[in-house]
Amino acid sequence: MYGMDINPSLISKITDILLPKIEEVKIRLDEFEERWSDKYPHTAKSWRANWEELMTYFDYPVEIRKLLI
Repeated sequence: MYGMDINPSLISKITDILLPKIEEVKIRLDEFEERWSDKYPHTAKSWRANWEELMTYFDYPVEIRKLLI
């Protein structure tokens, strides 16, 4: 995503994915992919391919996750 023209609403959607409870993450990722996959086709695919590694992010409390975004 670096070096791309990133829409502020895209950042908002990524934040929506990263901050909820882990049970909501797949639903939010599906919503993100449905909305943004035409413009950013590799983002959701990359997240799904690296799912196990990304889920360690949710070991941290929301307050810490906000700092990591």
